[in-house]
Amino acid sequence: MSKPTVYYLNFARQRNESLLTQLAKLLKLSGLSEVISKSDLTAVKLHIGEAGNLAYLRPPLAGVVVEQIKKLGATPFLTDSTTLYVGSRRDGVSLTELAIRHGFAPPQIDAPFLPADGLRGDDVTELPSPVEGGDTVKMGAIVAGANSLVCLSHFKGHEQTSFGGALKNISMGCAAKAGKFYMHVDSKPIVREEGCTACGRCVEECAWSAINLTGAAAKIDESICTGCGHCLVVCPVHTIVFRWDSAAESVQERMAVYATALHRHLKGRALYLNFITDVSPSCDCYPYHNHPIVPDLGIVAGRDPVAVDAASRDLVTAATGLDDCPAGEDKFRKIYPNVDGNIQLKVAESLGLGSTEYTLNEVTL
Repeated sequence: MSKPTVYYLNFARQRNESLLTQLAKLLKLSGLSEVISKSDLTAVKLHIGEAGNLAYLRPPLAGVVVEQIKKLGATPFLTDSTTLYVGSRRDGVSLTELAIRHGFAPPQIDAPFLPADGLRGDDVTELPSPVEGGDTVKMGAIVAGANSLVCLSHFKGHEQTSFGGALKNISMGCAAKAGKFYMHVDSKPIVREEGCTACGRCVEECAWSAINLTGAAAKIDESICTGCGHCLVVCPVHTIVFRWDSAAESVQERMAVYATALHRHLKGRALYLNFITDVSPSCDCYPYHNHPIVPDLGIVAGRDPVAVDAASRDLVTAATGLDDCPAGEDKFRKIYPNVDGNIQLKVAESLGLGSTEYTLNEVTL
């Protein structure tokens, strides 16, 4: 069996040409016309970024994707899903408002923005699980209703999955709230009491009323906690952390199940692009971003999301880091030593979603 091809637009190769023009060529080379048919309703899945975060994908890049889809006679729409936690993307209205503010809507981009899971995050299409006897996959109905999909992922670090790319974007990023809860169910955060200032911010922000102040520190009620992780984001002194037991492994395994279910549902009519730019150590769900861990490397594209993520991770590993991290060292494992990002790749591979072995084609445009 031949290895899937991952196309790599290397920013280190000097070109006297706009990146927007290069992206249009990359889309054609990597098989956009093989994925999309005339009259398709095509989902362009992206992460619009939390308010205050500026590391998310630049809107003009999504605009090029929309233009190329329209040239094939399809009708594209931009989409992202609501969050479990209270924030600027908590429901379909706030999510759409933020998408507009961040430039992911007309007139900046010639396509509408549609919340993937509806007004309250409960607009669900149940898909068959790729695991025999497994629970149905609760996917956002708007994404599940599309004929084809182009997944645009800002490749970056993540405290539960080591890194976030295509697999995370089509699983956690496309799931309805019930699906997100399923993937997070084992991810219970804890409070390090010695550093807690009892400011009450986490208590105010918890959508589930799972946190209380007990004496000089906050305490999380695990029987109520959904594991959404919002308390980690809002804690001003960073004393709330995930408990590193089975949580990181569990969330990655369940992500792989969701990603596989959606890819199968679309019958493989999907193209995946990872933008290895502004590679921040944490997810774009944070209301801020820290400085990048490597220089901007480029864009990888392909029809195999496992291969696209594996290639992206390998390129970051091979690069010389910006924080005295040498070429060849796993940058994400250095940041999150207790999290093995290979889990999501290997589980997805075992489910038949794709391959961790790939052929990297550095494109000449």
